[in-house]
Amino acid sequence: MGQIAEVKNPDESKAIDCGSGLHVSTPDYWDQGDTLIACEVKIEDIITCQKGKLRVRKLKVIDEIEI
Repeated sequence: MGQIAEVKNPDESKAIDCGSGLHVSTPDYWDQGDTLIACEVKIEDIITCQKGKLRVRKLKVIDEIEI
């Protein structure tokens, strides 16, 4: 825990919701898998917010939550 994940060349377009970058959202957004990853994102690392998710350049992993 506490590891930083960062995309080297994220798509900086604010108009694209599913471009290159890290995607994060609320637990209700995802409909597959059995593990949630709690993350911390700084405002300056947010590229865009669309369709219920954020696309970011960098995030910090806080914890793994099995559901």
